[in-house]
Amino acid sequence: MVNSIYESRETHFVLVPNRLVRKGFDEQGDDALLSLALGGRGQGSLKGEFRRNRQSPISSLQNLLYFPRKEKLSRNNRRLLCSERKNCPEVQLDFCPQGNIIPDMRVMELIKKASSLNADDFSARIGEVKEILEEERGEGKTGEQVIRGGLVYLPPKGRVLLVGDLHGDMKSLANILVKSGYIEEKNENVPYLVFLGDYGDRGEESIEVYCLILMLKSLFREKIVLLRGNHEGPRDLKVQPHDLPSVLVGEYGDKGKEIYSHLREFFDRLHHSVIVEGKYLILHGGLPQDITSIDEIAYAHQTHPRIGHLKEILWNDPGERRKDYPSPRGAGRIFGEKLTIDLLGRLEVRTLIRSHQACEGVSVGQAGRILTLFSRKGSPYYNSRAAYLDIALSEGARSGYELARKARFF
Repeated sequence: MVNSIYESRETHFVLVPNRLVRKGFDEQGDDALLSLALGGRGQGSLKGEFRRNRQSPISSLQNLLYFPRKEKLSRNNRRLLCSERKNCPEVQLDFCPQGNIIPDMRVMELIKKASSLNADDFSARIGEVKEILEEERGEGKTGEQVIRGGLVYLPPKGRVLLVGDLHGDMKSLANILVKSGYIEEKNENVPYLVFLGDYGDRGEESIEVYCLILMLKSLFREKIVLLRGNHEGPRDLKVQPHDLPSVLVGEYGDKGKEIYSHLREFFDRLHHSVIVEGKYLILHGGLPQDITSIDEIAYAHQTHPRIGHLKEILWNDPGERRKDYPSPRGAGRIFGEKLTIDLLGRLEVRTLIRSHQACEGVSVGQAGRILTLFSRKGSPYYNSRAAYLDIALSEGARSGYELARKARFF
């Protein structure tokens, strides 16, 4: 229950949209005390205290406090709601049970901005990142990355964070940024952050997710790699459901159609694969057939649709049979172990890291040669866990099994 509302106690929780992120947790005696703060800089604060006995699981605190989505707190708006979700259909409380996560206020500020961009600002962000991507392709590099066509070569040093499908799940993206401490890293220590595509559709916050990844690319342009998923594919490779156009029109009216057109141009400039030489090939879907050289992967966007390599990179899934067969998705193929062994050997890498399929965070296939990564959870997939990867690029190549054991789950 809510015991008190007060203003002086040290903050232990910090709010991000629809989420309370743990900063500290103290257990003393039979009771556990959780203190929290709602609101950001310049908004005032609202703090509350919860107690529970040891017989009640921490998860019982969920659904006790509700904060309306998109509602802005101010000194004149100090409501603390305790209910059984009655009359509060759009709001929720959640928090991280993993210990000692210290969020940076910059994460909150970025999320706040991403959640409030108007149509003109959104279009401007898209245009800015389009120019960055065009510049990268034109120069063939950004920072220490080498870029050939749609293939990015990561250097064998530092760290890389890998994020799978998000599908409009802002909560999971916020969790990854906070838990990884990405925004807090000093400039010289910022790891690479590679998104494997499928940023929107199906989730409730596709617009906010797109806005935030665009902002991240602008802020950390030499460290962020945005890959293309099948939901960002060419116009001739249609995906269903594709609710992004209607979501944009619902939010921005007629300007939503213009924003969608800008996003389509942005999709066409996304990279589609990453390689860490001698170690990993990273892409959204799967391995294409009939590849004889790395250049055919790098320039798959230029040979599309005459040659189906890009379609298979975006749409293929791994199977456990030896040979390939048609995919039930209606596009792409299910690629077998023979193709995986042959192509990974030809490219001289050990493991394929991909996304594209829902799973409980990670899934390993084909005797550890493939790791599937899924970084969003909940409806409509109903997976209970999601994950991201944190890989030291200077270390030796790891199998899918080894990578899965080190995955960061939430």
